[in-house]
Amino acid sequence: MTTSDETQATGRPNPEEPRRRSRLWRILGVVGIVVVSLVVVAVVYAVSYTTDDAAQAQPGDCAKVSATTSTDQTGYEKRDCAAPDAGARVTHVSKNAAGACPDPSHSSISVVSNFSPSYTVCYVPNWVEGACYDASDLRTACPGRYQVVKVVPRDSPDGAVCDTSSYRSFPEPAMTVCTNP
Repeated sequence: MTTSDETQATGRPNPEEPRRRSRLWRILGVVGIVVVSLVVVAVVYAVSYTTDDAAQAQPGDCAKVSATTSTDQTGYEKRDCAAPDAGARVTHVSKNAAGACPDPSHSSISVVSNFSPSYTVCYVPNWVEGACYDASDLRTACPGRYQVVKVVPRDSPDGAVCDTSSYRSFPEPAMTVCTNP
């Protein structure tokens, strides 16, 4: 006998039917809340990761770096290499915040995020011919500590590519920076 048959036979509704429906709705409600929560977390993660300049960094990119440790995307902003505030050129990206740069002479920014993976971006100054730099290799108004005369896109450990006596040579990225002291 079905529930509607029982109701017709006795004239009263079956008391078990509302309890079963109520329990089913509670279970469906909890499952729905869990599913919606997972979707929200996935969307926050995806948006955070895809809009994070440092997470998308690639060797050769240029950026404005304003910190050595960053939380939630602050301290690193991707820039066009010709931009006046593009003071850093990415050399390596490590997919964890404790990652070390392959070349210890490179600077780094470690990005620790609540919603996306943590990582370390290694960089050297983005030297621009004719620009002046201070003792920390930050671009400054001329006259600075030194001025870049020429940037040669290959490593020249002996400085033979420079017409000046001052130079800095880097194997990665391969470049030689000729300067006037």
